[in-house]
Amino acid sequence: MELNSLYNIAEKGNIKIYDWQIEDVNGMYLNYQNINAIALIYNNLGTYINEKCTLAE
Repeated sequence: MELNSLYNIAEKGNIKIYDWQIEDVNGMYLNYQNINAIALIYNNLGTYINEKCTLAE
């Protein structure tokens, strides 16, 4: 699956994606009181492949 497709799936699911700084992780998913969000730590991802894998998880 292409990276853009993953972003499109998140958008269709009304899941916001943020560039967020969290220590010792590449990303996280939050589901709390009707809030769905993905935090990606772009500085830690480094490559297209890492971004794709982290977003897919």
